[in-house]
Amino acid sequence: KINAIRALEWITSCMQLVALHVEKLPLGTFLWELVYPKGPGDLPIYNTSGKYGVRIFEHGSWRFVLVDDRIPFDADGAPLVPVSNASLELWPLLLAKALYKVSVRSGGGLIDEEAVLHHLTGWTPQRVPISDSMPRHAIYDFLQQRIGQGDAVIGLALRADPSAEEASALAGVGMRAGPLLG
Repeated sequence: KINAIRALEWITSCMQLVALHVEKLPLGTFLWELVYPKGPGDLPIYNTSGKYGVRIFEHGSWRFVLVDDRIPFDADGAPLVPVSNASLELWPLLLAKALYKVSVRSGGGLIDEEAVLHHLTGWTPQRVPISDSMPRHAIYDFLQQRIGQGDAVIGLALRADPSAEEASALAGVGMRAGPLLG
């Protein structure tokens, strides 16, 4: 159950990161624009059959993944995918189901954290491990250079099990992936 919760938090955080950087996406590739069928205004519409196509970036190109609109729940009745408070807003559910399907199909287990952002956007994530042994100015300079070039969206992923010292240093910072700066 913990893996499912972490996967759900990661997917949701990646969707938030994408939403904060919509200007970096090619036209027609924003989150809900990846869901088919479409209606007026190029917005996804409800399909009475419950079947949808979702464009996911995989193996170097955009591909369609077919999913249904059934919501999976855990034993306690909590949804295992992001859902919206708006009952007819299905795109978070459909995107998450497509991500899970691609992850399982590629052997990535429940969800391959590094691939989520890539599948949603086509962006190639670069993991930059940060440790106490790295000079802080070098980390800052690297991030500033990438942001200055306009080719970076920066997110922060924190360990789920920080030490007491790390937890104290991170007071006020949520313990999940999320946008940092851009």
